[in-house]
Amino acid sequence: ILELPKFSKKSNTKINQKEQLCIWHLKSSMGNTKGVDNWACGVILYILLCGRPPFYGKDIQAILLSIKKGIFTFDREPFYKVSNDAKDLISKLLVKDPVKRYTALKAYEHPWVKK
Repeated sequence: ILELPKFSKKSNTKINQKEQLCIWHLKSSMGNTKGVDNWACGVILYILLCGRPPFYGKDIQAILLSIKKGIFTFDREPFYKVSNDAKDLISKLLVKDPVKRYTALKAYEHPWVKK
């Protein structure tokens, strides 16, 4: 579970109330399967290589909408130095359709992991 603090619209100060963003809220668009773990690995890999999440927005609702759309890019500056193999693996892990998404075994056998 990723807990995100709620911010006031009038200022950037934290409000004591926290909202929880759970992967289970997204199961209708991503499938509630083992593939969700592989999707999460794609998100983590993206963050490790770029320093920012692949899906973003101004608030929780915008972030959820971005995740449901499943659209991300490698246009951010850190990705200019990242290998095409690494970007290929991320692309195959962040597939919206759980049937088409890479399995853990396929990810393990990917050329970027094997290097």
